[in-house]
Amino acid sequence: MAQAHAWHPGSGYLNPGWQAPICLQPDELFSAWLVRAALNQGCDPLVLTGDLWPKLRAWTVDLDRGVSPDRLHPLSQVAGIPAAAFEASMLWPVASAISPDIRPESALWPWMLTLGSRNRKRHGGLQFCPHCLAEDQKPYYRLNWRFAWHTECVRHQCGLLDDCPACHAPVEPHRLTAMDGGMAVCFSCKADLRAATATQANEDALKLQVMSDAVIRDGHGYYGKTQLSVSEWFCQIRYFVGLIRRVVAVRPERLGLALKTLGVDAEQIPQQSIGLLLEASSVRNRELFLADAWRLVMAGPDAFLDAAKGASLGVQTLRISPQPFPVAFQQVIAGLPSNGRSLRKPGIAGPAKPKSSRTVMKMWLRLQRKAKMAER
Repeated sequence: MAQAHAWHPGSGYLNPGWQAPICLQPDELFSAWLVRAALNQGCDPLVLTGDLWPKLRAWTVDLDRGVSPDRLHPLSQVAGIPAAAFEASMLWPVASAISPDIRPESALWPWMLTLGSRNRKRHGGLQFCPHCLAEDQKPYYRLNWRFAWHTECVRHQCGLLDDCPACHAPVEPHRLTAMDGGMAVCFSCKADLRAATATQANEDALKLQVMSDAVIRDGHGYYGKTQLSVSEWFCQIRYFVGLIRRVVAVRPERLGLALKTLGVDAEQIPQQSIGLLLEASSVRNRELFLADAWRLVMAGPDAFLDAAKGASLGVQTLRISPQPFPVAFQQVIAGLPSNGRSLRKPGIAGPAKPKSSRTVMKMWLRLQRKAKMAER
């Protein structure tokens, strides 16, 4: 059985200002620790953050993306935990390793799950493993449950969940109250999340997850014989996911045939799974795409080139965006003929056409998300 990667060691406390101090558990997510700290003090999370940062509407933003030093310092003082330990429990160290050019203010951090915040309500809930929560002496949420490539629990060989199995509300610990008593409770219906039933892990999605963790740990990975940096590895995975999503959306016969030769049957993936960005998609939808991406990784560039030639594919058929092809994919591109067509450059208007089915599906899913948010 593969071992789960350790993302940070956690921290004990020293000379805390609180009457009921609380440790930062290994791999614990910063925002979830803040909720746990509030409940441990016998108050609501909103009360605790209001006392710490009176001018910040803390739960309307994504605290896991970072807290400024002038706000982190007073928290460190009262909690008795070094600021560096808190910073290690946030998303930036991993997000910046995957995307070195990313800026803190960027709206989307690639491969980090979005929350879709509207005031304190959120479209996307935290992922969790019910078995992990059940085994914790005091349940807590892990940092890696915010990673988009994480869809399985390595320790318990089961799929992660991202909503309450009883009422299907997003998992939003920050909306718990002191009366709820603990973290393993649905804020909406008060169901015990530890009692949720998890499905068996998708083996291919789990393998991609474990390998991607290892790439971050070791600083490199491989596609075929080509060594890739961390950012190049995730770029390659993103490309494969985009290629599969294109087959699901458009159903191009020859491209679908080539992927099926490599063990990827995109026809089995429902079209509604492509309506949102990967970082905003449900855990089960991401699982499908990542499992197929792993099959393409394992097939390697030589097998991909053979499959592409067998289906008479050209370069432009494999181009899914104006961006250059991934570094490790150049070997495949060099062996294929050009279609003689290129993507329309951004900003050049063309004749008005009906919206594609893919665009309509995206609009429909976003409308559903807004309607669901309004109901809560």
